[in-house]
Amino acid sequence: VGLSYVEARQKVLWSLESFTGASAVIDDDRRDTKDLALFGDVTIPLGQKFSLDAGARVFRSTVIEARNISSGPVTRDLHRTGLTPSFALSWKPQRGRLLFLRYASAFRQGGSDIGPTGILETLKSDELQTLEAGWRQTLGGAGQLDLGVFISRWENLQSDMLEPSGLIESTNAGNA
Repeated sequence: VGLSYVEARQKVLWSLESFTGASAVIDDDRRDTKDLALFGDVTIPLGQKFSLDAGARVFRSTVIEARNISSGPVTRDLHRTGLTPSFALSWKPQRGRLLFLRYASAFRQGGSDIGPTGILETLKSDELQTLEAGWRQTLGGAGQLDLGVFISRWENLQSDMLEPSGLIESTNAGNA
């Protein structure tokens, strides 16, 4: 069981300057992020060779952003409370050998960016879900062999993209 609190502050000032000395602010961004989470994990034996692992993270995420863009100042407050679970079933047929199946999920609060028209756009939160299976074998005193496969689904993937203007902007790039 654990408790985590993360607070981050970011200030970004982007400007363009010409060879003549003229300059223009294209983005003045102040962002405060706070994340409070309670998390835990429990393993339940299911006989001598099987076990079930269940975990969860309950969170409260807050993003407060103040931006000065060409149309004027914009403030945005986002708050989200949620739960991201994880589960694993493992089998130890003999000492030094483990087979497992695991599900886990994660969440990241959506950001914002200035769209092509100069208006502030809110990005959707991205969420990740992964299912994995694996085999671990101890090789005597010579190490360990791990073999695993996984499949993930990432909804509303946030990514930085190079725009035709040459500027880098964040966007929801789609699902992966």
